[in-house]
Amino acid sequence: MTIQPFSWQRPTTAWDDVQAWHTRMQAVRDDALANNDIFSSAFTDALTNLTTGLATLAAKASLARIQNEAKARAQANFQVDLTV
Repeated sequence: MTIQPFSWQRPTTAWDDVQAWHTRMQAVRDDALANNDIFSSAFTDALTNLTTGLATLAAKASLARIQNEAKARAQANFQVDLTV
């Protein structure tokens, strides 16, 4: 009969458990901060795109209104003398 070696592992101490917990919590905080930066950047980009789009639409509408008014004034001021 052979005796097999017993692979006993030392149980972790409370201090080791606390240190491991702190390490895991730091990883969770780092991950949350990284996600916060990603979401913040995405929302900022979306708001910037919305503002730019609205400004572009307002400028196009204003330009079209000015052009239509100019055409209307040009047609109203255009007089043709058909007398011979």
